[in-house]
Amino acid sequence: MTNDNQNFIQGCFSNLIKRKVISESDIKQSTVTDKDIEELQDKIGMEIPTIYKDFLKTYYFEFDELDGVIMHRGAYQEHSIMLFPNKDDNFNELCDRWKFYEEDLKMLSNGYLPIGDWGYGWGPLCIDTSKSLDKVKLDDEKTWSIVWFDHEYFFGGETAEDFIKAALPAAPDFKELLSWFFLDELEE
Repeated sequence: MTNDNQNFIQGCFSNLIKRKVISESDIKQSTVTDKDIEELQDKIGMEIPTIYKDFLKTYYFEFDELDGVIMHRGAYQEHSIMLFPNKDDNFNELCDRWKFYEEDLKMLSNGYLPIGDWGYGWGPLCIDTSKSLDKVKLDDEKTWSIVWFDHEYFFGGETAEDFIKAALPAAPDFKELLSWFFLDELEE
């Protein structure tokens, strides 16, 4: 059974296919269940936001780079993201990536769920689970729940604590991020 989030997510992927950004062979129906998600949450010790759960339960995908137009500091800018591909219902690849970010940077234990890379390897793109979605304002980047961390803090020898403090706004929320990159909502 699909819900509104999954219908939205299916529409996002359909739009990528329609625009010929990906082909139908790049995605397949996910077999992830609510039980799988519960086990994943237990494994990582974090509640995963509902829309990201639904994202994981909608499709597996084999692409990871998308270009789009974003709103940043009141201006439209071309940008790219690389979402971590979900390729199986064991979440092996996702868990490996999350383990890396947790071991080195304590991202998960600080409430940040890595979902990809901002730009071409600029740094991890995360959902800040401490931000309440009902308080997100499109015109106030301080309220945004999608953030990224400049890789220079990580590779520059800074401490994990300094790195976590360096969260930079990327998008208001996960749904808006999908709208920008999957639907080209700001390009039109």
